[in-house]
Amino acid sequence: MPPASQTLALLGDSWVRGSGLPFAATGRAPTYFVPELARALRERFGDAGGGWCGLSYTTSSERRGGAAEPDRFSQTGTGSWRTHVRHQPTPDLCTSTSDTPGDLIRVTWRGDATSCVVLHAFAGGAINYRWNGGPWHGLTLGGMPGQSRYALLDFPVEGAWELDIAVAQGTVTLAGIEHRADAPGIRIHNLGAGGSSTADWLAAARSGAWFAGLHALAIDSAVLLLGTNDQRDLDAAQYRANLGEIVDRMRVQLPSLRLTLACSPENSDDAPQRRTRPMLAYQEAAAAVAARHGLAMVDLQPVFGDVADYGHHGTRPLLDASRLHPNAAGGAVLRERMMAACLALLTPPPDCVTRR
Repeated sequence: MPPASQTLALLGDSWVRGSGLPFAATGRAPTYFVPELARALRERFGDAGGGWCGLSYTTSSERRGGAAEPDRFSQTGTGSWRTHVRHQPTPDLCTSTSDTPGDLIRVTWRGDATSCVVLHAFAGGAINYRWNGGPWHGLTLGGMPGQSRYALLDFPVEGAWELDIAVAQGTVTLAGIEHRADAPGIRIHNLGAGGSSTADWLAAARSGAWFAGLHALAIDSAVLLLGTNDQRDLDAAQYRANLGEIVDRMRVQLPSLRLTLACSPENSDDAPQRRTRPMLAYQEAAAAVAARHGLAMVDLQPVFGDVADYGHHGTRPLLDASRLHPNAAGGAVLRERMMAACLALLTPPPDCVTRR
């Protein structure tokens, strides 16, 4: 029989991460494709929880959030938190750090049932946490050096809640919160890291701490989408070598993982290194790695078309003013293609009908 619940991870750069802001904070749909994709999958398969909510960019007004569906699971912070991105052995490569007592992060859950809330953090320092403004619980972030996981206590088991996490003493480094619901369905982790390349993900994959975090998230299926920042930083040969080693290590450490690779389409940025490194070479490199491992490969170029048409100033623009990222229309194109890729990875729900 199909599993009672399954877990999907979306890994990659800003094309995956998006802004993470809830709709209420911006008055528009969160970028770029993950929130609407996650909601559609949850409605189809059922709700096994909110998954990962990264705790980076806690004091940003533009990039905080951190979950697959920020309209129902999000975070914000106050104080002097320092965000570290793309070079941490955490599930999404990012952390926030503070050594100022009283600095606070608030995680908001707007969904239904809760069966487990786990904090991913580094050893060192101590925090206080509370639910819905209630009594504080103290927690020393001990254990072995490096990233550890802490099951939080006394959470509300039904309905929405707010979790406050405050620095009590020492230097506190937080990575993310995982939310689970004990129900049949799907749990989706947005593990995108803005600005990241294969070099960043390879550094993580060479760390046992990264795989320990992924094991703790109980990931069954994953899509890894990279390319835009590699074009900026690395030639296609190095991209292929890095991606190949990442997949090699994932196959060893997560042998049952169902994995699909994806590569972003050409962009209309006019930076010299991008113009001399067409994305076609990176797409071909990703396809070669996928073929070597017998993996599916999502080539987004055919669905976007010719960059002369879909670039920011084209006749059918699918990229926003950054010239690198999808606009609303491009996000819809991306979401449709990625939905097909995710459905090919996932086990159909037992009754094979849409759940509401």
